[in-house]
Amino acid sequence: YKPENFNSTFTKKFSSATSQITKSILTVNIDGTARSISQQKAVYTIHYKNTSDSELKKIKIETQYPEGFIFEKSEPEPTQRSDKENENAENKNARVNNIWMIGALKPREEGKITVEGEYKDIENEKVKFQIKIGIIDITDSFLVYQNKSIDIELINPGLKINLIANSSEDEVSVN
Repeated sequence: YKPENFNSTFTKKFSSATSQITKSILTVNIDGTARSISQQKAVYTIHYKNTSDSELKKIKIETQYPEGFIFEKSEPEPTQRSDKENENAENKNARVNNIWMIGALKPREEGKITVEGEYKDIENEKVKFQIKIGIIDITDSFLVYQNKSIDIELINPGLKINLIANSSEDEVSVN
């Protein structure tokens, strides 16, 4: 159907735009022991920051420890599993030692987590200590904003000496 005395043509042009995300509003870095031997204490510090001008809530940090790393403690302590995470866990009684729920970070606020542990029975290998930071969305999904890792070289000490004095392996002064 075409109305009488109607000669106009209507068009709509669409334009498109592309954008590149060059900076995350949440950043995370990790530093610490880059070379270690079996049963030697290893300490890692995780630095995180809200780089935006807005408060961010429900922030989650999750680590993936290298093979052979035995978690001993952290400051602050890891967060316990949520009910949803516990439903999907293989071992429901296992203590979670690699998740921290930060809660809220004010604009430009930063913090740190210190993790201590040691490596067991692994030598002459290169492993990675990995970390993710993100936000828990309204569906309780973890939206990862940034991933980082540190390479760690596990070395063979060549020679290991244990001194037992007075039938004790405790640290004591010996003359």
